[in-house]
Amino acid sequence: MDDEHEKEWLENDLDQDDIQKLLNYSYDQTQLEYHPVSSHLFHPKVNSDVESTLDRIKYEGLEI
Repeated sequence: MDDEHEKEWLENDLDQDDIQKLLNYSYDQTQLEYHPVSSHLFHPKVNSDVESTLDRIKYEGLEI
């Protein structure tokens, strides 16, 4: 995300349309970093509000 879009993303007064525009923006794929994370992230009975939730997880059969 370039500096301009980062500043927009961090604004407190974003409405739904602003957020959707930022999510739909075509970001430079060569600058994106991604990895699988814990499935606890979306589990309603697990506290996923911990830093380890975003740790890289290796899932058998999943290749990125």
